[in-house]
Amino acid sequence: MVLAAMAAGMPAMAMAAVDDCGSGTPLLWPAGGSICVDDGVYVEALKWFGFYEPDMPLPVVGPGAMPGNACGPVYEPWFGPPVMDVMEDAVDAMPAGMTGDRMMRSGAASAAGSGAAPDHSTTNIQEYGVDEPDIVKNTAASIYVAGDRLNILDAWPPRDAGTAGHSYVTGKMLLHGDMLAVFERGGDTKITILDVSDKSNPQTVHRALITGAMHEARLVNGTIYVVTHDFPDRTPSATYGNRTVQPATHYFPHYGADRQTVVAAVGFDGMGDVVSFLTPYDTTVYSSGHSLYLALPGLGDFARHMAWPACAADTKIVRLGLSGPDISYGGDGTVPGFPIDQFAMSEKDDTFRTATTTWSGVNSAYKLDRSMDIVGKVVDIAPGETMHSARFHGDTLYLVTFRQVDPFFVIDFAGDPRVLGELKLPGFSEYLHPYDEDTILGVGRETVGGEWGPVLDGVKVTVFDVSDPADPTLADFTVIGDRTAYSSVQGDHKAALVSERAISIPVSYDGATSFHVYEIADQALVKQGVVHHPQSPWARSLYMGDYLYTITPTELKITDLDGFVLVNSVPLD
Repeated sequence: MVLAAMAAGMPAMAMAAVDDCGSGTPLLWPAGGSICVDDGVYVEALKWFGFYEPDMPLPVVGPGAMPGNACGPVYEPWFGPPVMDVMEDAVDAMPAGMTGDRMMRSGAASAAGSGAAPDHSTTNIQEYGVDEPDIVKNTAASIYVAGDRLNILDAWPPRDAGTAGHSYVTGKMLLHGDMLAVFERGGDTKITILDVSDKSNPQTVHRALITGAMHEARLVNGTIYVVTHDFPDRTPSATYGNRTVQPATHYFPHYGADRQTVVAAVGFDGMGDVVSFLTPYDTTVYSSGHSLYLALPGLGDFARHMAWPACAADTKIVRLGLSGPDISYGGDGTVPGFPIDQFAMSEKDDTFRTATTTWSGVNSAYKLDRSMDIVGKVVDIAPGETMHSARFHGDTLYLVTFRQVDPFFVIDFAGDPRVLGELKLPGFSEYLHPYDEDTILGVGRETVGGEWGPVLDGVKVTVFDVSDPADPTLADFTVIGDRTAYSSVQGDHKAALVSERAISIPVSYDGATSFHVYEIADQALVKQGVVHHPQSPWARSLYMGDYLYTITPTELKITDLDGFVLVNSVPLD
């Protein structure tokens, strides 16, 4: 039926009650309930409701800069109560039943055969059992490297390693048994699933297409949860083979949002649920395996209407439940400030934990219950300092801020969050990795005194002793290169290899990319050696057995860790 809203001056659009939607696109009605809009007038509907303002200027700034007007208010058209207020009523409107076959849960990964390494590392990820896409994937016997072509390598035994095959399907990957999901580059998110059981002849078995550019993805128990970003003037959809699915509900978190974020469950044999949100420019994603969280800066309840999300006074956290092909809306909550990255968020048992900051240096940590209500907090940690890294491990948050020195904080989350201990030292860590229960490894920058304050020096690798949480100490550290040195670990945790067998940190310096390899013995860094590659835009390393595999876009090198001797190298496309 035609809704009464037409009489309010809304342009004539084909609208209907949600039960009569047919081929149209359902939208949430701001005052409650839902409507449907024909796909042909989807953009006009967004504009009418104030969700889409294509002419609104956004500040243009360089890295680390902030325009003077970045935190000013933006105009918000009034047309009813905040749309967030009706999100809680939309749970029942989530996709409940789609036509066609539902996605089936994939089986477990195949076990390594007798021709495999006795032990091996895989991609450095945040949560156990929640894999993340990367340009390098491996098993105990094979390595896949995304280059101009997909390089498929026989990697074990190391002295016989070589190229087994290629594919022109290339991009970041997720590996599940003999199935390799490849996120092809450019445009909408294209996922090609290759059967790589015959490495010399990989076969395409499925293809999926999701509107928007790939922002993040996670692989949990054989299901890929894909998050894409798109302009809001397109009807979101996901196609698997010849079947297309459109979201049953669009959630509009707040006015002025300028991105369409789609979350889709993609299996290795079919498509599951697809949901979409209108979000701000900057969306941070964290997944525990049971849940996927979207952090939407500037869209919360404490202070709204920010023109630039990075200046957000608060962040709306949206929780989605994950179960195979099913995605369920689990609620939302608001925290002051914003998380700096995925490592500043964590889920444990029935609680969500996050560390947040603001541009003015208000650093805090919050605990939220299953209803996404704040149940504990510690605020004003290191006032006026910049948060550089955070990492949750068990019931503990490790946090690094910096202004003149690097305060390393130990924060207890077993009950109400509270700061247990603090250590001040020069420099700062931009990535933290729990090595064992008593040891945290940090990778970042050293600083030295300058005329006007601290200035950057070389790449710093730090070992923190946290055996006494109330009194963390500096166990060891090393500095690589000078102020011109840079480690890709500072911006991409997947570049690090941290294991009991080897620690490998790539550093670009003096015209080369070199892998600095260590062991930790009694909390001391013991250098094993350095593997040199030409200077490269990315670097990865892994181990199989007692061998270190270092990878850059043009070459794979294999080093025997017993004696640190190069035993093989393989050119890459």
